[in-house]
Amino acid sequence: EPMNLNQLARYSIYFTSAFMFLPAGRDIFAPGATLMPGDDKLFAQMFTDRSKVGYTFMWNLWGLNWIVIHLMKIMATAANKTDFMKLGFVHGVLVTGKLIQDFGKMSAVGADASGFLTIFAIETLAFAKLLLF
Repeated sequence: EPMNLNQLARYSIYFTSAFMFLPAGRDIFAPGATLMPGDDKLFAQMFTDRSKVGYTFMWNLWGLNWIVIHLMKIMATAANKTDFMKLGFVHGVLVTGKLIQDFGKMSAVGADASGFLTIFAIETLAFAKLLLF
């Protein structure tokens, strides 16, 4: 039986959320390590002073937060908890909007945020499909 659009939307949320475990896991287990294409240029624009006490602390919390947010999106979608799916949708809209807002600035310094923009746009559209149509 062919996959319908609701199934495709659910799998898209599972995939995009699970994908975020890669950079978030890196932030926990190897803060500052380059993993994604263009990370070296992106990180150069971020908090990179490893001598500061807050360096590892900040990266670890950042990664932990992303993992929990995306795990909640997976759980909400799997259980069809629409209130939490709405929260996931709003989160996606806000993150996608911020990525679009700053895309030109990041590109100007050679940092490529297109992967994150693609992931969050797909996830946001998938939530929209499940919630609105």
